[in-house]
Amino acid sequence: MVVWMDGIVFKVRESGKVINKTVYLCVGLNNRGYKEVLGMWIGKAESSSFWMSVLTDLKACGVEDILIR
Repeated sequence: MVVWMDGIVFKVRESGKVINKTVYLCVGLNNRGYKEVLGMWIGKAESSSFWMSVLTDLKACGVEDILIR
């Protein structure tokens, strides 16, 4: 399975203030050529520590190997 990972930043109103939140998205392309959403996460900002938690969640769901290039 080929996996794409990206973060999209949105401005949202929270407690009367406009702040940035990031939606982290992982999409995989399976053996039959169909796209599958592997997960979506929401965080305050795109950061390496949050991506690590995303990768940890994917591993807990059964992902065996991840190649980052």
